[in-house]
Amino acid sequence: MEKQSFAEDCGILAGEIGGGQTRRDLIRSALALGVAPAALALGGGAARAQAGKEVVLVNYGGVAMKAFDEAYVKPFAAQGGKLVLDGSGPLNGKILTMVQSRHVTWDICDAGITTLAELGPHNALEKIDYSIVDKTKLTPEFAYEEGVVNYMFSSVLAWDKSKISGEPTLADFFDTKKYPGRRMMRKDSQAMLELALIADGVPKDKLYPLDVKRAFAKIATIKKDLLFWSSGSESQSLMRDGECVMGLLWHTRANVLAAKADVTDEVFNVGSGEETSLRELADTLLRVMGSTLEPEYGPARKVNPVPRRLADVSRARKRIGFEASIPLEEGLRELVEWWTDEVSVPQRKAV
Repeated sequence: MEKQSFAEDCGILAGEIGGGQTRRDLIRSALALGVAPAALALGGGAARAQAGKEVVLVNYGGVAMKAFDEAYVKPFAAQGGKLVLDGSGPLNGKILTMVQSRHVTWDICDAGITTLAELGPHNALEKIDYSIVDKTKLTPEFAYEEGVVNYMFSSVLAWDKSKISGEPTLADFFDTKKYPGRRMMRKDSQAMLELALIADGVPKDKLYPLDVKRAFAKIATIKKDLLFWSSGSESQSLMRDGECVMGLLWHTRANVLAAKADVTDEVFNVGSGEETSLRELADTLLRVMGSTLEPEYGPARKVNPVPRRLADVSRARKRIGFEASIPLEEGLRELVEWWTDEVSVPQRKAV
């Protein structure tokens, strides 16, 4: 079977669990003109949008159609454009065939970074004109010549707690003597080579350029105990049905497996690891809200009179590699923006 993209699996998984991405989830990372990850090499794409002509955005269909309609189609229409959704799936082969045959029917594709890597050298993708598209609305690392990142995902290590004691590391994934049993990984190089190199002792900040030969040599050490998955549902089945004791899979599928597992996980403190006083917290919150109010001090509390608190995140750092990446003020500003957006939407009355 043809390997499945993360975006395609998200649509399938959302349908399985009865939910999907909300407008807020998608629109937070969208560009001002509703540009999705990759634009086909049509020529004059920006001019077409500015002239109010039809622009076709292709994704993998399913529940994503409704979410994309809210996140992209309606905002684009409000600016005078016309965005049409196509849910047939932006497979790389289809894109290349369209461009080479000069019969392109798609303008924008909800694809992935591998699409840029595979089709860019064939000149099958249009370069984004950042003199028109506002690059400041993106994290700098998310802006590519031929596409932008509009969501993130992770490949994680999952294991069967009924067969694996303790918390295995990436190095343990390749140690079948310490933890006997079959492993699984995606039938694709994306993230798999990096994880193999980290397991082999390469520091994260020294990964690139990738030592591909070393990565494949590491993977070869467990070849007889290794299965490969091509779709998200397949990776979930291999773990759920006991075919594998450990696996490298998308975080979405791992979360579903964890939610349905009989065992419970540990509790971790999640925070910056830096102490913040209540006054500092109040001042920061007032600042991001644009408020001129002054904090008022009340009498000391008699219940739980702990004067100071500081979250110890050492366990989370050691066990799951957690590091706070969003400063307090930035996080509060995003929270206020979310809250403002939520309260501005008319609430549905209870029946």
